[in-house]
Amino acid sequence: MREMGGLRKAMPKTYITFLIAATSLAGIWPLSGFWSKDAILAQALDKQPLIFCAGNYNGIHDRFLHVPRHLPDLGGTYRGKNIICMNRPP
Repeated sequence: MREMGGLRKAMPKTYITFLIAATSLAGIWPLSGFWSKDAILAQALDKQPLIFCAGNYNGIHDRFLHVPRHLPDLGGTYRGKNIICMNRPP
């Protein structure tokens, strides 16, 4: 993963799809992840405070650790060695 980067230019549809999925997973409004996490956490707050705490931790973990870990792989510049792709002619 340290040698990846710059895949946004090579795979623009993958980059857009990942960005939408990552923001939904992090629970950012108006995507579906926000509404489902909101409903689950509202019920958990009333009935199971431990589940509420675990759900909040998961949301924070997704937002601040998972997304920044993978965005440099898709964005930025290529950090690996120059290798020849086997399915392209030299």
